[in-house]
Amino acid sequence: MKLFSNKKKAGMIQNLLNIKSRPDSIKAFTTFQNEISIAHNTKVVAIAAVDEDDLASAFAFALSATYESNGSSALLVDANLYDPKLKEMLKPNGAENGKVFALSEKTGAVFMNKEIYPSNIYKEGVIHGLAKEGLNTFEHIIIIVPAVKFHKEVSLLSNIIDSVVLVTRRDYTKKRDIYESLQFLASEKLPVSKTVILK
Repeated sequence: MKLFSNKKKAGMIQNLLNIKSRPDSIKAFTTFQNEISIAHNTKVVAIAAVDEDDLASAFAFALSATYESNGSSALLVDANLYDPKLKEMLKPNGAENGKVFALSEKTGAVFMNKEIYPSNIYKEGVIHGLAKEGLNTFEHIIIIVPAVKFHKEVSLLSNIIDSVVLVTRRDYTKKRDIYESLQFLASEKLPVSKTVILK
């Protein structure tokens, strides 16, 4: 895998500042430092929101920044084609569909064409291939998957992910939806390492 498709590498700190300035994510960042404690021996982690607006993409990006601050490399894969937020948040100039785009020296991101039918990237092994190939270059793979309340594609990743982080929002996500999402993940034998409740 080519490490980065773009020659000019954007700074991770600047990207964080850009995201923090957004009204829909600034509150989430106030709790990220306390909430991010994913084991560093976790190679492939899926970040799953319960509902569609639970800031999973912002959390995934903050996780990659945490890995980088600890000297580790990470690849972000935005595999939520129903509601892709990462590209909108980062606004990468020159990012190519399915290619690794540099966010910094140690962190890359892969954006998918929204026009592809969302389930196909799972059923056709696209995500599996990206994760396996990515591990040749990056120490961690962070896959943003569709909201569990509405979509079940995360179950198709059971043989490649080490853990699932379920992201919710206080006073927004219904407790019943959280419970049902956890029940589904358990029924699929997906290892939930953490449930994050963001303010």
